[in-house]
Amino acid sequence: MNVITKRILLVVVLALLALAVAMPFAFAQASNSTATSGPPPFNFASIQTIQTLGLSVPVALVVAILSCLAGYLAQTPPESFSLAKFLYTFMVSVIVGFFTIVLGWDYSTLLPWLANGFITWYLWKASNILASYITKRFSPTSPASAATATVAPK
Repeated sequence: MNVITKRILLVVVLALLALAVAMPFAFAQASNSTATSGPPPFNFASIQTIQTLGLSVPVALVVAILSCLAGYLAQTPPESFSLAKFLYTFMVSVIVGFFTIVLGWDYSTLLPWLANGFITWYLWKASNILASYITKRFSPTSPASAATATVAPK
């Protein structure tokens, strides 16, 4: 990606972040017509929920990576390791974990949504794209790795 594309993506991400922060206040203002002015009162009990999620999400991601890697390598010899399949397994486990833990869905609701919404196909394509990017970026013959490589003394 060139510098202009990165800057455009940064602007888009920052705009979406600003929108995500502003939307709850806008909806609260619209639904509460008797309020005089200012944002709605902050629910301090939600800080505990945010803290719990902040502590548990990194641990859950590490456990998801380790369990995906262990399950995949238990059935596949190391010579046949496919980064795309590993990333696909990880993405599906993160999506399932997010919807069951954060949103409170059960598997009977989630699995038809993943299948009928064709979400698994999009995850498969995204894992293939991400795997090819990682392979190209970190392969020994890539320009990025050649720039950081050191020459061994003779």
